[in-house]
Amino acid sequence: AFTGAILALGRRLGLMVIAEGIEEEGQLARLRSMGCEFGQGFLFARPAPLAEALRAVQDGDRLEATAAGNHLRRLAPSIRSSD
Repeated sequence: AFTGAILALGRRLGLMVIAEGIEEEGQLARLRSMGCEFGQGFLFARPAPLAEALRAVQDGDRLEATAAGNHLRRLAPSIRSSD
């Protein structure tokens, strides 16, 4: 219930919501079913050395770019409304 409320609040405010700490496939599946667009966590990648993280960001690979040491991934298509 809490996660759904945070996602709904973010959508209502027009914000990009990023789920953090995704470690298991079940967590990923649940977030996708709730329409969460972005996430990061050990399920996707372990923390990277600074040089590797900077290289990923400089290469412009936004969905693979390292954020706080864990790769940020698009989890679901955008469902943002314009209202």
